[in-house]
Amino acid sequence: RGVDLISNLPDELLVCILSLVADMKSVGRTCLLSKRWTRLWTYLKHLDFGEPETLLNYTWYPQSKMDKFVERVNRVIIANRAPYLDAFRIKFPLNSFYSAHIQSWLKFAFDKQVCNLDLDFLDMCYPPIHFSNIFSTDPALILNTTLTSLHLKSVTLKGPFLQWVLTNCINLQHLLFHRCKASSDDDTASSMHHRRLVVSSPQLR
Repeated sequence: RGVDLISNLPDELLVCILSLVADMKSVGRTCLLSKRWTRLWTYLKHLDFGEPETLLNYTWYPQSKMDKFVERVNRVIIANRAPYLDAFRIKFPLNSFYSAHIQSWLKFAFDKQVCNLDLDFLDMCYPPIHFSNIFSTDPALILNTTLTSLHLKSVTLKGPFLQWVLTNCINLQHLLFHRCKASSDDDTASSMHHRRLVVSSPQLR
């Protein structure tokens, strides 16, 4: 009779192995292997949500696909027990109809002290990020020491998000804003905040 050597490894090592699996669906299915594996996936510190590149080339994406994707992300983050996140990545065509979910994902990531944050909505409808709603207190007063990489693609920014990132994320090393927009409601406020951008991280590249 064969011996299950993998399941005898420490939980921490098994979680590291699971983090190397790119497909979150496959990671979730490992809970069926045995009782030992039932909750291991909930301790993942690297959460990567996206579709294969072949599916992302569609110019039109059905609502049902978007709904299922959002449900899957919500299930995973509700179950997540990791004390912090090394990375949180979303790559999927979502429109502004799902902005409330996106806000909750961002809050989850910052609450988990995420190090690498990557949101890419693939030129769909530029869902808005309401910066003031992510934090319960004045965002200008919140110092972030964990974020080292921030990539935002195809989003609409509401409020002085760029200024907050440059000023308060003191360990930021990589910053990428690609095809992002400023909310028309915040044009005046954004121009005032971005007249003088203060960069606090000496490591920013």
